[in-house]
Amino acid sequence: MSPRKGKLRWSPQPKTRTAIMIQQFAEKYKLKVSRHECGDAIIRGKRGHLYVDNRVVCAMWTDAPPMKQSRLEPLGETFWQGDIGRNAKGRRVQDAWVRGIRPAAYGLAIRMVGAKARRVMSREVNAVLRNRRRLAAVTIQHSDPLLAALERARKTRPHGNQVPPSGTALA
Repeated sequence: MSPRKGKLRWSPQPKTRTAIMIQQFAEKYKLKVSRHECGDAIIRGKRGHLYVDNRVVCAMWTDAPPMKQSRLEPLGETFWQGDIGRNAKGRRVQDAWVRGIRPAAYGLAIRMVGAKARRVMSREVNAVLRNRRRLAAVTIQHSDPLLAALERARKTRPHGNQVPPSGTALA
């Protein structure tokens, strides 16, 4: 099936698009970049993935639930939908892609591929958690009698459970 709405443009640098690299895009939207099986950098989602081709953001879905054409039209200038078929479980599936996603539609594209944003904690929250971890470690060391006994044994025997070298006396 041929692409709908618009023509495919394979120019190296489209004039109407901003140059975005995948890493910058991922940082801006707090997404995780991973590698596709062929080695390309992509942003994985539950239903599809985002990638950058010729400096424009694109989306691809394989074996995803069928989508209406009206859902893909607002994303970009060129899109393609495959035939609807059935997978091994009998569910209806379809392949699709969109090239040249508009900057205004980035959020919609992220939602449609099912990519989840990473949680990024503020500096204040990080500091509070760091203090809690430190206090918990100190509390565990002093409250656990077994750990306290092991610590005392380590301090009294300089070589731990090892046999001391010949000619040295045990403390």
